[in-house]
Amino acid sequence: MPLHTDLPNQEMPPGYQFLHCVRNGAEGGESVFADAYMIAEKVRRKDAEAFRLLTSIPIPYRFHDRQYDIRVHRPMVSVDERDRVFDVRYSAHLMDSFDIPDTVMADYYAAYRRFMAETRDPANIITFKMKPGEMVVFDNRRILHGRTTFDPMTGHRLLKGFYVDRGEFDSRIRLLAEQT
Repeated sequence: MPLHTDLPNQEMPPGYQFLHCVRNGAEGGESVFADAYMIAEKVRRKDAEAFRLLTSIPIPYRFHDRQYDIRVHRPMVSVDERDRVFDVRYSAHLMDSFDIPDTVMADYYAAYRRFMAETRDPANIITFKMKPGEMVVFDNRRILHGRTTFDPMTGHRLLKGFYVDRGEFDSRIRLLAEQT
């Protein structure tokens, strides 16, 4: 499963993801992570125009089946008023057909490929095999995650996950800090 963020097709993708390893006895199935903010900044340093395209052109993300058709148009990388990266939507399997002007299509694809190449550079990723009982917690709108292939015939693999909204999490931390 290649690196991605979860649910970029949602108006507001999940914030923090908690991923608990229940079983991981199969051969393979290592977890893979990369800091999308760092990758976006590398793209900015190497190719300012590519970064501008990734932050300014909304692209379509969509999930649809018989019960749902959830879609949104957003830039792949979002920056705040001080030009700091604060949100990344990256999931090839939830990107819909690009409907951007043909005058920028080739340049946009080049920018997208530049970002994708950084996600495949071993210098930008960490890989490890989770052990039963371990949990990773990460910001879904910052950290790309995926896994290597595994052979289900060699053992059981079960990871359970859930999301917590950034605002709710930050609120709870502030309230706990006030109590101490």
